[in-house]
Amino acid sequence: MQAINTLRDIAKERAEQEKIVEQEKKKFQLLLKDIENGTLKKGLREGEVYRSYGAPLSTKYSEGEEKNKILVFAEPLNYFGAGKVYLYFDEYNKLGSWEVK
Repeated sequence: MQAINTLRDIAKERAEQEKIVEQEKKKFQLLLKDIENGTLKKGLREGEVYRSYGAPLSTKYSEGEEKNKILVFAEPLNYFGAGKVYLYFDEYNKLGSWEVK
């Protein structure tokens, strides 16, 4: 009986993980769509980006006198083969520009 309960718990957890991945994929696709449609606007605060598009894959800092933040987004589970979106923030943590690679 314990083995059956364990398998049931694993299946439930797997379904929850798949749901989270699908939500993150939708957020990344929304980000790409907003860039393509011109909906993404300069001046957004970092917190607004997190609320709209989720957490980035990584956070980097630019080289030079001013250390500006760069948020890197990629489609979940496809980090190496898919394109990435780089959002560049100024010293006031406002979105200044972006790039799709």
